[in-house]
Amino acid sequence: MGELHMRVAIITGAASGIGAATAWRLARDGASVTVADINEEGADKVVSDMRAAGLHALAVGVDVRHQEENMALVDKTLKKFGRLDIACANAGIPQGAMPVEEVSDSQIEQLLSINIRGVVGLAQAVAPAFKSQRSGVFVATASTAGVRPRPGIQVYSATKGAVIAFVRALALEWAPYGVRACAVSPVATNTPMLPQFQSVAGNREEDVSTVLESFRKTVPLGRLADAEDIAEAIGFLVSDRARMMTGTVLDVDGGRNL
Repeated sequence: MGELHMRVAIITGAASGIGAATAWRLARDGASVTVADINEEGADKVVSDMRAAGLHALAVGVDVRHQEENMALVDKTLKKFGRLDIACANAGIPQGAMPVEEVSDSQIEQLLSINIRGVVGLAQAVAPAFKSQRSGVFVATASTAGVRPRPGIQVYSATKGAVIAFVRALALEWAPYGVRACAVSPVATNTPMLPQFQSVAGNREEDVSTVLESFRKTVPLGRLADAEDIAEAIGFLVSDRARMMTGTVLDVDGGRNL
C-alpha cells in the first residue's frame, strides 16, 4: 500500500501536463483521484488509462471560473469516494509575451478568472469538507514567474504572485483546523502550454524550438522541468512527510529563482 492509501484527491487542469502527471503520481501512491478539466474528453482519456492500470479515478468536466462547477466537482468526488483529503488547484492558462499596453481587457479577465479566481474557488469549495474533518492539504500551482517574472508576461506573473500570497494567507486561516496549504513554483516546464508563452524577449516571430532554448538558457541546471518533476514535488507536499509544512512555496526551478 502506498503512503496515500485511503486518501482522496481532486486535481484541476488534469487532462494533460502537470495535472495529468500529478494524477498518476498520487494514484500510484494509493490515492483515489478525481481528474478535473474543462477538456472533459481529455480527462476521460486520462482516467481510462489509469483504470486500465488498476488505479482508482473519476473524470469530471469543470470550468473553474464558475463557482457552481467547483462546488459540483467537490460534491461528485464526495459521492464517489466518500471523503476528500487533497485538493490540487492546477488549472491555469499562459500569456503570450507582449508589451503591457497590448494586453487586451479580455486577456486580462481570462487570466484573472482562471489563474486566480479558479484557485480561490476550489479553496472555497473544499473548505467545508476539510474543516469538518479537521484535516486536508491544498496545493496550488504557482510559477517562478510569480517570484522572478520574465519580460512580456506581466499579467500572468501578477496572477502567480497572487496565488503565492493567497496560499500563504490560507495556511494561516486554516491552521487551527489542522489543514495545510502550500504551493509549487515550477520553472518553464515541458508541457503543451509552454510554447504559448512565446519568447522571453517578446518576439512572437520565433519558432517553438528557439523559444524553448531561450527558456532553457535561464535555468542554472541547464534543462527545462518535466511534468513529472512537479508531480513529485506535489506528491511530497501532500504526504505525511510534509506534515509540518504549511504556507510553503516549494521551488521546482533548477535554480532559476536564485
